[in-house]
Amino acid sequence: MGDFPPLQSESIVFRAIIYDNLIKKDGSVRWQAFKPREKDVDGVSVAFTVQDAVSQFSDPIFGMMSVQVGRVREIAYQNITLDVIQDEDTHANITGIPYIWNLAGEEKITLEDIMQYLCNQIVKLAAQKIDYEA
Repeated sequence: MGDFPPLQSESIVFRAIIYDNLIKKDGSVRWQAFKPREKDVDGVSVAFTVQDAVSQFSDPIFGMMSVQVGRVREIAYQNITLDVIQDEDTHANITGIPYIWNLAGEEKITLEDIMQYLCNQIVKLAAQKIDYEA
């Protein structure tokens, strides 16, 4: 892992959809496609090419989302802002989405609501489902 310059706002990154239930019957994508998993302590993984996104998984992939970095940066809620930070040659993370796995009680519930809102905004404002065939 090295130090990388900030990504250009025009940059496009890709998020693999790894569960079939994340795609609705109408073809749209559920907000959970960008929900951080417990292992995602650094943020939500994205890649710089479709091939790089696919290569991260051995299980089937059910779809692909393209995300423009500048649109992610425009998403905010109260004092929370999002960014896309490169951490490897072919990989970056969407940062700023609350990490809830180590929380409990009211704090967790509040941050879960914020997390859902931010993930919904990514799906609505920043991401587009692209044609992908395994």
